[in-house]
Amino acid sequence: MKAAAVTAEQIRAIHAIKTRTRLEEGSYRGMLQGFGVSTSKDLSRADADRLLRRMRDIPGAEKPASRVKKAKADGPYAAKMQAMWIALWNLGAVEDGRDSALHAFCKRQTGLDHSRFLRSAADASSVIQALKDWLIRSGVTWPAITGDPGLDRLAVKREIIRAQWRRGMALGVLRQLDGVEEDLAMTSYVSTVARGGARMLGNLSCPSVTPEELDKASTALGRKIRGAQVNTAAERPRLAGGA
Repeated sequence: MKAAAVTAEQIRAIHAIKTRTRLEEGSYRGMLQGFGVSTSKDLSRADADRLLRRMRDIPGAEKPASRVKKAKADGPYAAKMQAMWIALWNLGAVEDGRDSALHAFCKRQTGLDHSRFLRSAADASSVIQALKDWLIRSGVTWPAITGDPGLDRLAVKREIIRAQWRRGMALGVLRQLDGVEEDLAMTSYVSTVARGGARMLGNLSCPSVTPEELDKASTALGRKIRGAQVNTAAERPRLAGGA
């Protein structure tokens, strides 16, 4: 039986994501070739769904949602706390990545109502250390600190991605390719997500990689991890009911 053909709605969705993410033409054609076609019109409906799932992992794929103004974390230590909180969210360790959830965590640690009040090194230190300990418990191998803020920032981001990769493997949303080393598979994924397949990274420690590129990859991995955790949680009641 011939497979059902791609729908007009799927084609529109594919091209909308291609435009929003500014996906390079060569990378887009490479994705299509992975399904044995040269144009989206020749995809089957099932392959179009698979392509859309892959394209939605590219940062910027989703339509920007209108946002209600929210209280933002503020203060000299806020950016570091936000980055660590988002890392925990992308590891699937916390359920809410918003600043309001970070505020609640800060209050538990310091008794202060809002993270904008964390302006002293002593107050901030207890929160930052608690976040660091949580990241380590979530699988992040904390790198040796060199004293160079830029290099240290990159090193932490790389270790977070490595922890996410291990988490994704454990959840089954990432799989090891036969004959491909784990670090090479991870680097290939990061290159595809962060650069659209252009200028492939030699490895995750490549000097040309930027914090923004690592953030893009971490965000995409976070979506995969959270999605897998939601599916796992949904399966539990069914398994219990069938026992």
